Parts: sequence; C-alpha cells; structure tokens
Amino acid sequence: MDRLKFCPYDKRERNKMWWEVCLNSGYVYALVAFVGVFQLVLILNRTVHTSYKESIDRDFTQLLHFFITFGIIDFLWGICNARPFFINYIIFNIVTYGYHILCALSAFLWFGYIMKYLKISGTQRYVCNAFRGVFLSGQLIMIIVNVFTHGSFYMSVDLSYHSGPMRPLMYGAQFLYYVFILMLVA
Repeated sequence: MDRLKFCPYDKRERNKMWWEVCLNSGYVYALVAFVGVFQLVLILNRTVHTSYKESIDRDFTQLLHFFITFGIIDFLWGICNARPFFINYIIFNIVTYGYHILCALSAFLWFGYIMKYLKISGTQRYVCNAFRGVFLSGQLIMIIVNVFTHGSFYMSVDLSYHSGPMRPLMYGAQFLYYVFILMLVA
C-alpha cells in the first residue's frame, strides 16, 4: 500500500511516497494549529490563576481569548485544506474568509494592546488609533473586493486554495503593519 486513506492522492502525486503526500496536506497544518491553541490555553490558564488584578492583565486575557479563537479557525482551515470527504466548497470558503478577517483583526487588537501596555496617550494615541482604523479598513476592503474579483485568493471547485496576483499586497501590508508595531515598541 503506497498511501494512507485519509491523505489526498491524485495522479500528479503518484511519484511521491505516502508520507510526502500527508505532510503536504492540511493535516500537518491543522496539527500545528491545534498544538498552538493548546499552548495558548495553557498560558491563559496560568495567567488567570496567577494574576488578574491590573487592567493590563485583563487586556492580555482578552487578547489570549481572541488568539485562541483565531487558532481554532486556523485549525479548521487546515482540516478544510486537507479536503476530507465531509468538507464542501461553501464551508471551505466561509472558513477561509473567516481566517483572513481574523488575520486583519489580530493585528488591530495586538496594536491596541501594545498601545495600552506602552501607555500611549494624547496625540500619539489619536494618530495610532487612526492608523489602526485605516489599516483595518484597508484589509477588510481587500477581503470584500476579493469576494468578487478573486484577486488575493480563491478556492477552485476541487477545493484547492490558490493565491491570486494581489496576495503579495495583502500579506505585504500585514507584514509592514507588524514592522510598524515592532518599531513602536523598540
């Protein structure tokens, strides 16, 4: 037997061993996301039981809740990308768009937490909040436009995830946003 039943396998992958097919599928991606969620739950448990007196601890706990939700969506996306028998086109699209929306929201929330942690106030806070809002709006607009144009990503009928020509812009903007947050912290 040259492959396992749960791994996707087609004519293009005949020259690969069963383990290569499994590693390239979404199951490994889902496993990594699951391990990440498990670690976040452990951190959340430790945070709630050790400190919860200051508002920054409550904010950190809320941020952990969000990232646990994000990790669960990431786990579901990995399962969908593996194309098991019970996943259809609509479910994969919903999970994929949910993933991209949560990506934009994660940067927005993370930046808010950093601003609170650094105690940014006054005009700087106003400028940072305006930047956060513009960035989030831009990301969400790119996701909404993608619904109609498939410029950043799309799913084919055989449930394959494909990147479009606008994907580097989408991920590049996200990367630059994180670099901006890093410069703010440094």
